[in-house]
Amino acid sequence: MISPDIRSDEELARRALADPGEYARLIERYEWKLRRFVRSISSLDDVDIDDVLQETFIRAWRNLRGFDPSLSWSAWIYRIARNTTVSHHRKSLTREGVCVPLEDEDAERLGDTLTPHLALEESERKRMIERAFESLPENLHTAAYLALVEGRSYDEISDILERPPGTVATWIHRAKKHLQASLESCHEHRT
Repeated sequence: MISPDIRSDEELARRALADPGEYARLIERYEWKLRRFVRSISSLDDVDIDDVLQETFIRAWRNLRGFDPSLSWSAWIYRIARNTTVSHHRKSLTREGVCVPLEDEDAERLGDTLTPHLALEESERKRMIERAFESLPENLHTAAYLALVEGRSYDEISDILERPPGTVATWIHRAKKHLQASLESCHEHRT
């Protein structure tokens, strides 16, 4: 049985300068998390998300000597992923004019675990939440995702978004109010 690697991300980043195998461990730790993050802040398809992740990890590798291990690796790699996503999105808009929305894999899994009635109800609730999130301006959407879905602290979000913690707090507060109003409006229309 292989024991989990309990070394910190920052330690692995420091060691990766001498041993690329350590960088591979960081990729393993963050690939799925960053995939979810990129999916949440964009309408990229799986192929484009793969491209964004590859570019994110390449950029991080190229700039690894500039990483300060006294800071948070997580905030640093999320910032690179966000910037790479924005860059990729701009390129795709220039090239194609439109990005294709991503399929919802979670809806398929719901059907396997819930009764049809509960699955439909859960699926509708999820679509309402997704629509409310999609209606948020980009800065509020990203801040809210990082806080509400990822569970990140305001300081981490501040590092990722390169904005003061007070601005992040304001954005999250506004996002919560907007989400609540959107969900209440959807609920009123359903009844």
